[in-house]
Amino acid sequence: MSKEPGTQVLLYVSSGSPTDFNLVGGQQNTTWEPGVVTDDVTDKGNSGWGSQLAVLKNGVVNCEGVADWPDTLGLGVVKAAFNSNPPADVEGKIVLNQAGENYVGLWQVTAFSITGGHQTATRYSFTLSNNGPLAYSAT
Repeated sequence: MSKEPGTQVLLYVSSGSPTDFNLVGGQQNTTWEPGVVTDDVTDKGNSGWGSQLAVLKNGVVNCEGVADWPDTLGLGVVKAAFNSNPPADVEGKIVLNQAGENYVGLWQVTAFSITGGHQTATRYSFTLSNNGPLAYSAT
């Protein structure tokens, strides 16, 4: 696989229809962090070596950028989900590369901020954590 620019890692969110994804505008840093939660299943028969059992997969997306007013449809979807009571899920898709590899599913907004510095553009950051299974697609 050839090297690709980080601009290919993009987050899209749905504004209603599961197939109607909108790019979260102004993205500067988008990070995909898959992980596995393990359970220690070490017993006395392991000769002093630890043993782990993978029990739970999870995925976290961290997204930061410059608020691109008024083109904030994607950011608005995330903000509305966070502000609803109780917080609503976001249907989202994280695209990993030019080939279009992606994960799609429901995400919970676990952190959300908007920052306005005196001599800087308005910035946002948020974190999405999967809320159920994520579907992987190679294209």
